[in-house]
Amino acid sequence: MIDGGIRLNTIKLGLIGLGAIGKTHLRNSQKATKSKIISVADLSEGSTKFAKEMGVPNVYKDYKEMLKQADLDAVIVCLPTFLHNQCIDDICDSGKDILMEKPLARNPSEGKNIVDKVRSHNLKLMVGYPLRFAPYLLDAKSEIDSGDLGFIENVHAVRIGSGPYSHRTENGYPVQVPDWWFSKEKTGGGALLDTGCHMINLLRWYFGDIKKIYGVLGYKYGLEVEDQALCIVEFDNGTKGTITVNWTSQTDLLKVDLYGTVSNRMIYRKPVWKPVRALQLLFGPSESTSFFREIEYFSECIIKDVYPEPSGEDGLKDLFAIESVYQKVIDTFE
Repeated sequence: MIDGGIRLNTIKLGLIGLGAIGKTHLRNSQKATKSKIISVADLSEGSTKFAKEMGVPNVYKDYKEMLKQADLDAVIVCLPTFLHNQCIDDICDSGKDILMEKPLARNPSEGKNIVDKVRSHNLKLMVGYPLRFAPYLLDAKSEIDSGDLGFIENVHAVRIGSGPYSHRTENGYPVQVPDWWFSKEKTGGGALLDTGCHMINLLRWYFGDIKKIYGVLGYKYGLEVEDQALCIVEFDNGTKGTITVNWTSQTDLLKVDLYGTVSNRMIYRKPVWKPVRALQLLFGPSESTSFFREIEYFSECIIKDVYPEPSGEDGLKDLFAIESVYQKVIDTFE
């Protein structure tokens, strides 16, 4: 939060949680021009050692101690979803703006508590949806808004990959998948909440709020949470379509097909084998990555004292859509 309306030139960031996504943010921040990560908090000694090797001057085991730093302007939260609610309370009490990794919360009730808490403290909250900063998806947004494709009658969005089963390594050795990934109590849901929230948010950005949404869930691996989902959706503007997500492929694919009254548009990210994709995220940060653009945009919003998007309210709408699917599942498949 800007103190007394003073314009800042470089935002000083704290990073809470240094798992795979936290390391991705840290690596991309190395090239940032508007911000600098000066503090990191994580329970793992290996993670804090990694942060020190990356040049972070302040490392903590307890993020509450980090939040006492008076010179921190904002924090990036990369914690498991079940820790978001409590963490937000602590951050709000410290008066720092927030970039929180998706999903906002486990359910709409928790999400609303987070949004209300942040609003009551007059802080900025941005939900981390990097697809909103991917150049090829930004280009599609421009085409939709310009009317070049006509009215988009139908959209088919696909996001498949291996989710928690991606190849995770630390110091060259495999890392066990944390148990919380497979606990419905701790995550709030599976592939639809974890991966589907990306696609729901993206399509809401393209077409506006959701009018109706239904879904079929799959449990190929017999877990408490779904590993796949197929949703049928209608937006307030009249566009109708489908959303397909799953955790069952080692090949990462993102695809959005737009069928307009004037022309069609196929948005397609070339499939990448999951280990290669992981290496790209961890070791290939550049000014072109969506994560880099995301941090730059968030920092610029703080500098200019404007509210960032996607906002907490935006993330809450995604949770309501997902909860609607969970409550009205058409059927399940194996």
